[in-house]
Amino acid sequence: MSLENRLHLQSEDPDLLIEFDLPPGTHATIGASPKSEITLPLTGIPPFSCILGRFQDGRVFMANLDFTVARRVDLPDFFSIPPYQFALYHPDEPELVAPVEEPADGKPAPKKTRDQIATQIRNLFRKHSRRPVAEEIPVEAAPAPQEAVEEEPPVNKVP
Repeated sequence: MSLENRLHLQSEDPDLLIEFDLPPGTHATIGASPKSEITLPLTGIPPFSCILGRFQDGRVFMANLDFTVARRVDLPDFFSIPPYQFALYHPDEPELVAPVEEPADGKPAPKKTRDQIATQIRNLFRKHSRRPVAEEIPVEAAPAPQEAVEEEPPVNKVP
């Protein structure tokens, strides 16, 4: 592999790093199929999802399966093959981390574990989807019980 043509495709969740060579004038299909040039061993990805190529002048592009150029790729770059997010970069560049916004006070935000984040999301859904229990319904809003009124059966009068 030539160092100038080598690229890295990286995912953090799941942890995956694929190194491949993409010389000028070539392309490679990305997908879960063993026939793909860049095979992603991840569940949920289609057999062939997109094409990554390099023009003769060295520019990298991403194309649809019918070879219509979807967009130009400026390295380093982030792109998505649902449900995963990938970073594409040259190995000589520093390792990529998805951009993070700095808080207004300048202090870095505390790092949270996946379990803490999942718990917060579950609590958020519980708070907004919780149905009130009978004791929580105000008396004014509760419908008044209807009293049973005995009706007399209709009388058939014969003229």
